[in-house]
Amino acid sequence: MNNFRFTIWQRIFGGFSILLLLFIVGAVTLIVQLNQNVAQIDEYTEVVQPSVENLKEFRSLANSSMRLITSYVYFQSENQNDAAKNSLRKLHSKTYPAIKEKLISLSEGWQGDKETSLEILNNTFAAMDSMHKIEQRIVSSLNDKNATEKNILVQEAGFQIQMQALNGIFEQIKIDLEVLIENKKIAGQQTQDIVNSASVTLRNETIFVSIIAIILGFILAFLLAQTIISRIKIVKDNIKKLSEGILPRFEKYKDENANIQVDEIGEMEIALQTLILGLKNTSDFAKEIGQGKYQSDFTPLSERDILGNSLLKMRNNLRETEYSAKERRWKNEGTMLISDILRNSNRSFEEITDELITALVRYLEANQGGFFLKEQEGRHEQLRLMAYYAWEKKRFLNSTIQIGEGLTGQAWQEGQTMYLTDVPKEYVAITSGLGKANPRSVLIVPMLLNKEVYGMIEIASFKKIEPYQIEFLETIGETVAATLSILQSNITSNRLLEESDQMTQQLRAQEEEMRQNMEELQATQEEMSRVQKELQYRNELIQSSYYLLELDYKKNITIINDLAVDVLGYSKATLLERSAFGIFAQEGELQQGFNTMAQGTIWKAETTMLNRIGEEVWVQAIGVALFNNSGTIERYVLVLADISQLKANETKIKEQTTKMEDVRNAEKRRSEYALQAQKSMLEKLLAKHSAEKEEFQKQIKELEKKK
Repeated sequence: MNNFRFTIWQRIFGGFSILLLLFIVGAVTLIVQLNQNVAQIDEYTEVVQPSVENLKEFRSLANSSMRLITSYVYFQSENQNDAAKNSLRKLHSKTYPAIKEKLISLSEGWQGDKETSLEILNNTFAAMDSMHKIEQRIVSSLNDKNATEKNILVQEAGFQIQMQALNGIFEQIKIDLEVLIENKKIAGQQTQDIVNSASVTLRNETIFVSIIAIILGFILAFLLAQTIISRIKIVKDNIKKLSEGILPRFEKYKDENANIQVDEIGEMEIALQTLILGLKNTSDFAKEIGQGKYQSDFTPLSERDILGNSLLKMRNNLRETEYSAKERRWKNEGTMLISDILRNSNRSFEEITDELITALVRYLEANQGGFFLKEQEGRHEQLRLMAYYAWEKKRFLNSTIQIGEGLTGQAWQEGQTMYLTDVPKEYVAITSGLGKANPRSVLIVPMLLNKEVYGMIEIASFKKIEPYQIEFLETIGETVAATLSILQSNITSNRLLEESDQMTQQLRAQEEEMRQNMEELQATQEEMSRVQKELQYRNELIQSSYYLLELDYKKNITIINDLAVDVLGYSKATLLERSAFGIFAQEGELQQGFNTMAQGTIWKAETTMLNRIGEEVWVQAIGVALFNNSGTIERYVLVLADISQLKANETKIKEQTTKMEDVRNAEKRRSEYALQAQKSMLEKLLAKHSAEKEEFQKQIKELEKKK
């Protein structure tokens, strides 16, 4: 028959129950005493201490008020005066009412001689209100005064009396606040004395309870140590070794089939032994991972084995990371290779594409490849094979592909990558010295930039092309497309620049020719006939640049170009057969021009035309009369150039000149006024100085007489 034995839990629970009972008795006593202390501390923290702080803040407020009014009265700087006045206004309207409200609220909880303290506090509030009223009167009296007027007013006796009264009130406020602060400090000290006395009592009671608890604790600890501590020490030593990274040898329970009765510590020993064996296996597995052996087998202690399962997950992640790192490194090296080729862009398309396809086929370890560029063939676009590479040899072929034609044309039409592993036999064959063979895979990648296809890259290989290689080629396609776009833009820009230079030279030649024609127009009547024939050849240019009018001998409009119709705002039918005097503002000037032309002389003048809504359009007019063989006028020809913008600019310049002159005159008057004001001020100061000097000399003479 086995003897009854307490388990470790029962032993510990019994011992701690005795200690707990002792602690409960002591705790009740402590709680009662602590509640009394808390009440005293609450009064100190919620009433006494805030009252002292707010009274000190009130005292600081009074000091600030006195300092600000003094600054406002005696400082001469306008900025300092404005700052002091604004600070005073804020102090009167916001800061002081807030502190006053706090102190009134706190005063309701004051203890001791409460009535006396409240009377002093109310007197202080009344004094502060009086102080504010005096400050407001001072600010009002000095407001809008310049420095001289302010100095005179400050020296007056009435003003000095106000400042003395203000200073007296301020001193009384300081005295009252010092009394209140001292009273509150005394009340706080009394509260602290009460709390300290209670704390001493609490300390003595705590010491007594602690001594009893310590004695009982030692007795219980001695009894438990005989049966628990020695075994726990063994477990502790092994756990300590584990914490230092050491795997101890702990094989107390070797026979798993033995009928062993164990308590809680025995269960801990079994669990510790299992943990040590598991950590050893885990350590061996971690070493293999560190050596790069990612195929090693490992079985976690259980499904909830965090360390073991984490190591398995880490092994798998490291294996995937290694593969990903190799792919990234491969992509980066390939990108650098292609970038080096593209960086040297001072070559033809043929040279660049030939080097690109050679580098891509070799880097992908493929067998052949083609590089197609999009080009414009008439009104249609097509792909042209720019470079071809196969089995370490360059192939020079001439091939074009239309959109939708074959696999390459389909990939171009769709603008998407095409990857084939089941390649048709008739599609392509890789040729070598041993014969021909179909590739295992074909990859066709469009060179896209902003969804526009610039060309196609086609790769054929006996090996499978991996997804990361396809992604690399798509990225390279974008880079190559961007470079090709820049090269095409440069070529187009150079071509347009050359065309622009040619057009500029042509326009200059035409301008020179027009100038000569205008000079010839002014020569003679016979030369005018030849010029008229030449003007017919240049009619289109003149029609788009000048207003052209042709009048019959009655001065009615027979021909008018579209540019003149647009600027006048009438319909062309309305203007035809109408008198030219109806569209010119200066009829007298126009009549004088007709007289000049009737004499066989070219008429030149700046005049104005009237559009449909009555607005004037300034024009530079050149007119000539054409005579028949009998010497009579057959018709008039007027060439008009629009100079409205030029006239508008002249008007703006005149207006700006007038404004600048007005500003200059105003600035001159302002300077004269300022100079006169300074002169007047100096005269006043000299007069004042002379009077003070005479008074001072009189005082010296009186003193000398007294001596």
